[in-house]
Amino acid sequence: MIQQTKNVQTLTDELLQQIIREQLQGWPLYKPEDYVSTQQFPDGGKGWWVGYCERVIDLVPFTAGVRMAELPPSLFNLNIKGDVSYILFIQVNHQRRGQGHGEKLYEVCERIAKEAGCRRIYQTPSGGYDDQTRLDYLLKRGWLPDRGYEVYKTL
Repeated sequence: MIQQTKNVQTLTDELLQQIIREQLQGWPLYKPEDYVSTQQFPDGGKGWWVGYCERVIDLVPFTAGVRMAELPPSLFNLNIKGDVSYILFIQVNHQRRGQGHGEKLYEVCERIAKEAGCRRIYQTPSGGYDDQTRLDYLLKRGWLPDRGYEVYKTL
């Protein structure tokens, strides 16, 4: 594990990708060939965009007429700005929902943010799964309401 002496100004593309892949190791659906991407904000190094996308081509055998849009991957997108991270988007492949993978993917995002030097992580929850809203889901897992529709968790 990398020591938490980082901040957004000391992160590099290589270090951030290393952090992401290390933290994904604990997620059961992660494969080394999955896509990880980082990009520094064009604001003089004050923030980062982080992306992860599962390779879905191996999830189901190819059937004529199946388009990639019908096989949404597990993925997340984060922004890291100062000592705060924002989950922009997170989802688990529809075929693998209801098995605890979403909760584990949230934990991966939290660990990435913490390793990158963040003290808090935010999300504006929308949608949900089955009969539970994403807001209810997050509140049950220790996230707290903040500023309108946002929720946060202290890392």
